Amino acid sequence: MKNLLICLILLLLYQPIAYGNWFQGLKETIDQNAEAQKEIERKRQQSGRGVVVNDNYATNWLDSFHDSLFITVQGQITRADTLFVRKQQSVIETPHSNFELAIYTEAQQGSSNGLEFAIDPKFDIDLAIPNLEQSLKLYVNTSPIGSLPGIDPIEEGNQLHVGIKSVVERPESWLPRLSTSIGVDWNWPPDPYVEVGIKKYMNFGSLRFYPNQTFWLNTTDRLSEKSTLRTDYWLSPKMLTTVWSSIKYTQDNGYFNWEQSESIIYCLDSYGLNMDTDKMHYCSLKFSMFGNNTVMKEYRLTTEYKFPIYKDWIFLEIIPELKFEKDNNWKSVRVLRVGISALFWGVYNRQR
Repeated sequence: MKNLLICLILLLLYQPIAYGNWFQGLKETIDQNAEAQKEIERKRQQSGRGVVVNDNYATNWLDSFHDSLFITVQGQITRADTLFVRKQQSVIETPHSNFELAIYTEAQQGSSNGLEFAIDPKFDIDLAIPNLEQSLKLYVNTSPIGSLPGIDPIEEGNQLHVGIKSVVERPESWLPRLSTSIGVDWNWPPDPYVEVGIKKYMNFGSLRFYPNQTFWLNTTDRLSEKSTLRTDYWLSPKMLTTVWSSIKYTQDNGYFNWEQSESIIYCLDSYGLNMDTDKMHYCSLKFSMFGNNTVMKEYRLTTEYKFPIYKDWIFLEIIPELKFEKDNNWKSVRVLRVGISALFWGVYNRQR
């Protein structure tokens, strides 16, 4: 009884602080939204990019939907992030969160199952909440843990992953970036997991290396690991060659899955994001090999063309592909994959 009374007293003492911060956060959110709306109107006077850039009723509705959705989501994130910050604490500015919605459709001919079609929605949400804890991020996506980099979106599936990630990064130090994630795969039954990642970036002029080591533990794969090395070499300011070497081991199946891929990318317009393929107008050619242990399982030859169809936030991807699989007696399988994605990366950073 005594402990219960102490808890009630502490709760009553804390409530004015919590609600005061809540109303203060709400006011700041409203002010930020008003400033964001002014910025939107200013940017709508600028010319856009993409196949469709002219203003009409439909495009104005798209712009309003984009900006309203982003401001609403970002406002709720900011309010939640600053809700329980005490008055004596300094408030860290909540950075803009990024989220992407996409849908892919695929048709393939020549496989053992004949003509096949598939449709798969994708989304990726990366929410920054630094006031709750330094470098803490909440993420929601449909990318499976430990997937090889060359797996296409349809093969990844659409299983929902929700988790919290803490990142320790010291850019001025030689130490690698360390990230720790705790989350759950929302299937039935739910599958909780823990993931630890180590990344390092090394730059030698036009040659760049991105080693990445990941360990995870869940009930499906049990204790597992994946080692990846990405090597980039710039042939010109707009042409890049990339080599992926990746291998993973899961305790559940007891063998190694590996991938070796080489690609050449020609950037037509990167929209100022330094070759970020999520927001880039580009074409590419890639050759990939997949296997288990020492057995070659599959070859792929993939071309991709990605371009904006509305300003700089709605993109279309056209991906023809040839596959040769050991399980299909190395017969060619013709694949056509089409994807459309919408990027919600803020109203300040978007070039209209």
